[in-house]
Amino acid sequence: MDDYQKPVTYPVNFNAPNAPKKAGGLVNMSLQILDQNFVKGVPFSIEQADAAVYPIRSTISAFKDKKSFRGTLLAELQKLRDLNRVEFIEGKKGWYSLL
Repeated sequence: MDDYQKPVTYPVNFNAPNAPKKAGGLVNMSLQILDQNFVKGVPFSIEQADAAVYPIRSTISAFKDKKSFRGTLLAELQKLRDLNRVEFIEGKKGWYSLL
């Protein structure tokens, strides 16, 4: 787990063929991070998703604060739901599952 007082840097190669592009690529980057940290079909919370995605995304994106990032992540989760990559767990607000 990263220490937010001493962030860990993560290398990102923007010259790679599958490197993220603006907007859609960043959503895909978040999906890749979620895929690496969670098992398909096993629910995870927004807090767990935040803890997995924020340390990496904050190295390449500028967010005003953690609350701003959380809004971005929630919007990305909605987009991933619309793309049938993530489902919202019914009856459990703030819980998701990879498809």
